[in-house]
Amino acid sequence: MTSETAAALEQLEARVTEAVDRQAALRERNAELEARVVELEAELEETLAALSGEPDAAWAEERTELRQRVERLIAQLESLAED
Repeated sequence: MTSETAAALEQLEARVTEAVDRQAALRERNAELEARVVELEAELEETLAALSGEPDAAWAEERTELRQRVERLIAQLESLAED
């Protein structure tokens, strides 16, 4: 084996080792990301389930109060428009 062949083989071995290490790191990161996706999907399901239910009493009360305030503002604006 010539020195050029030996050097080329060493360089190839180094690149293969780097590629294997990189692939292992990418597999680990992929597993972490897949786990995070599962967590986020579960969180999304919980949020959607909570939103699809009946609104709680506080939300309904706040909505009624806001509606009344808007109606009062509309009435004031209409009285100004009549003047």
